[in-house]
Amino acid sequence: MVHLIEQSFASVEQVVSAEFALTTQQSGALGSALRIPFGFGAVLTGILADRMGASRVLSLYLGGIALVCASFVATSSSSILWAQMFLLGVFASMYHPAGLSLLSSVTTPNDRAKALGLHGVFGSLGLAAAPFLALGILWFPGSNWRTFFLVLAAVSGVLVFLFRAGMSRYGDSNAPSNSAATQAVASQSVDGTADSVAATLETAPAKLVVWPFSVLMLSSAFSGIVYGGFLHFLTRYLSESDAFDSLSIGRDELARGQTAMVLFCGVGGQWLSGHLATPRRLPMMLSMVYLT
Repeated sequence: MVHLIEQSFASVEQVVSAEFALTTQQSGALGSALRIPFGFGAVLTGILADRMGASRVLSLYLGGIALVCASFVATSSSSILWAQMFLLGVFASMYHPAGLSLLSSVTTPNDRAKALGLHGVFGSLGLAAAPFLALGILWFPGSNWRTFFLVLAAVSGVLVFLFRAGMSRYGDSNAPSNSAATQAVASQSVDGTADSVAATLETAPAKLVVWPFSVLMLSSAFSGIVYGGFLHFLTRYLSESDAFDSLSIGRDELARGQTAMVLFCGVGGQWLSGHLATPRRLPMMLSMVYLT
């Protein structure tokens, strides 16, 4: 859902730009209004998740997303739209620190990479779903980009209740985190792997190593510039191409379908990296990602 929200404006960017007579620079600024708090807000959200518990923060994220998406029905100017994009980024920023914290708390070192890979598969599906959903909704007579956001609001609202029901057995904190790893070690003692799991847990760094962490963050930031700009204007770029003019479908509709197919390719990459990733391979794998 968070990646669907992240890609939401980009999926209807041309329609919105046409309605409010936005230039590409103004459209890009609106995209930044979502992505900047989406990034920097994660720092504050991480602190909030430590204090409130990951599941409470995730409930707040889903509820906030639902309210902001529903508010688009009243959007009457680009100034209001800018504020809405900013709020959308603020609430969306709550997902990754809380969601990954919760995921880590209920997995062990033996299955965490696969769990994160599966998590990434659904993230890529969310990215691909955004233009596909926009394509389907805008095809209906009388629907517009506001209808698209209303559908997202309804989905987020339903997910609040589904998530709360699913998390009720864990309570409203990260309580499973310590017990999950301990139980995993104990349960694996019969097949002789408990020692390796325990060793992994015991040899984890006790404190942050600043220099490697800084390099990783800078690398992530620069790759995010490429990622954000590419995704924001991908549909516009494809719609302005004349490579498929021989087809009967309109350029904008075709571009949304092509965007969905491009983003769907990420599903395979997430699944593969989740199965290949080990602590020793991670530096080389990340280097290859940044090189590409």
